Parts: sequence; C-alpha cells; structure tokens
Amino acid sequence: MRDGKNNQSPVEARKLFEDYVRSNLKSCRFEGLSRAIHAVQDYYAGGHSEFQPWTGKISLKHIWDDVFVPLKVRQNAINATRMLINKFDKSCNCAE
Repeated sequence: MRDGKNNQSPVEARKLFEDYVRSNLKSCRFEGLSRAIHAVQDYYAGGHSEFQPWTGKISLKHIWDDVFVPLKVRQNAINATRMLINKFDKSCNCAE
C-alpha cells in the first residue's frame, strides 16, 4: 500500500516496497525473510493490491478483498513466496 495521507504515488510506493523486500532478504536473517514474505504476500492480497492509498483505516471491503483472494492470485503469491525463500537460501548459504 502507499501513504494515502501524503499523496505518495504508486511508483514511489513500488520503489519503497522493492527496496524493503531487497534489504530484508539481504540481511540474511530469518526475521528479514519473514518481513519480506509478509510484504510480498500482502502485495497479492486484494485489499493491498496495486499500491492502494492507506490512510490508517480498515474498511470491510479491504478485509473482504484480503480474505477472498482468487485462486490464480493465491497461486501467484505462493510462487512468489517460494522464489523469495529460494533466493534467501542461495544468497545466504542457509543449506550449509
């Protein structure tokens, strides 16, 4: 999501999102991995998609869209999560 109180653009929000995921993976800590996974999975949730503006309030529609995610979108989130874990494993040498 993007800052809906300060007129942040979707482009700015996407860059911050990508930087956040990248820096958390780069930490090579499981806490960082979990933060990156949470961010990426939120990206696919309907209430968060397309960097919608966030003003600090939660609507019933937001909750509904987060809970009832279409199967194809859910599968995309699973695939993105798998890719993050694999990237973390390779770059942080977790298998050693």
